[in-house]
Amino acid sequence: MKDVWACGQCRSINQHRDKRCYNCHTPRAIGGVDPLKLSVTDRAPIATGPTGVYRSTRGMALLTSILILAAVAVSLIVSVAGLEEIETLRSGGRATVTGEGIGSMILILISVVALATITWATWISRVVGNLPALDLGYSLFTPRIVFFESLIPIYNVRRMHGVMKDVLARFRPSPRDHVAITAAWFPLVLTVSISVLVFRVTIFLPMDAAIQFATVMREISLGLQIVSGLFLVALIWRVERRMRGRAAEIGA
Repeated sequence: MKDVWACGQCRSINQHRDKRCYNCHTPRAIGGVDPLKLSVTDRAPIATGPTGVYRSTRGMALLTSILILAAVAVSLIVSVAGLEEIETLRSGGRATVTGEGIGSMILILISVVALATITWATWISRVVGNLPALDLGYSLFTPRIVFFESLIPIYNVRRMHGVMKDVLARFRPSPRDHVAITAAWFPLVLTVSISVLVFRVTIFLPMDAAIQFATVMREISLGLQIVSGLFLVALIWRVERRMRGRAAEIGA
């Protein structure tokens, strides 16, 4: 039976071209066996026990948390400065911040957000890579795929929900896990949606109305960013606590 192989972990039958089990995602190199050699009486998994080396992610979690909070703080500063400038100009006053000053603040914001995104991608990919070492099986997402997908703007917001749900489901899942994930994820989705809405609506409005609409939406978006940032940091440390507990439990 060279056209198929069996998973020694869950006994699922996979196509020859598959590199991972379709059911439990165990790599073929680790859990693949000849289907004819599977026992029909003993259904114990053949591929058992932790595989790989556990690597602590606490330092990366701390750095990611700091950068997320820094990004929220810089976004708040930029938004307040921009809104005050708009109000000053609308009331007939003179600009207090030069274009170069606003540009510099925006550049700092982009840099901090980029660094936070990179550290987030590194942290979550290491978490996924630790699952086999903690004897928690293999995720649907490989560490490499998780890392690169976490760097893609907008798509990484969508992907975050699925990855975190899969990870937390393996660490003694709690009914509150879904609430924690949604609290961090949903405000991000709304923030992206508001940005798209502002872009689409303001092109059809007169200048004054467009500025007023964009200002209100920006204030709402800023509030959502603060909420999402705080809950995202809380979510990171929820995972960290579960992972350290599991490592201590099995002596990893």
